[in-house]
Amino acid sequence: MVEDHSALYARYKGNKPILNGQPAYSGQNAVVLGRANIGRDAWLGEWSVIRADGHVVEIGADFYIG
Repeated sequence: MVEDHSALYARYKGNKPILNGQPAYSGQNAVVLGRANIGRDAWLGEWSVIRADGHVVEIGADFYIG
């Protein structure tokens, strides 16, 4: 069984990440920062980082970063 550690979703200059549904998995110490728009069923592996502290980052459904 895969354990869900819940990623950290952090604001950057007032912009917070948007999740279009629960991630399929969020590994230990995973971080999503700023103006990110994440599709449903994303897989955020251990120590993965999505930084949207500059441009907007848009990620579709079933995305995997490991």
